[in-house]
Amino acid sequence: MTDIIHQLEGNDIKEKMCRERRDWIAEQKGLFGKIPANLDGFHARFNEQEALTPEQEAERIAAEEEAAKAKKDKKKKKDKKKKKKGKKGDDEGKEKIALVGPNELVRKFDTFYEDYNNKWSNRNETENHE
Repeated sequence: MTDIIHQLEGNDIKEKMCRERRDWIAEQKGLFGKIPANLDGFHARFNEQEALTPEQEAERIAAEEEAAKAKKDKKKKKDKKKKKKGKKGDDEGKEKIALVGPNELVRKFDTFYEDYNNKWSNRNETENHE
């Protein structure tokens, strides 16, 4: 039974899993500006965490607030330094956005490919003969 499933749907499942990993890698590259060294984050993204006690939850919230405040202070200092130096070029001070992921044409091909697999690839055409 597993051989039949592997024959019929194996390539589709493999392609879907590869696409999920590629999308995750593109997302990570867009967020952090670099490709992840391994896929541990991909595999760990659905792991459930243990429920925290109210004390642990309060500590976690306090730590997050402290980290956010430190980040905000660091950004203020950086902005002050930039203002002192003055603008050197037009690109400085503007946030650069990394374009990652497949373009519109590739997404259309993915849509057509999925449509073909859902409608046509599994049809029984043994009775179609001239």
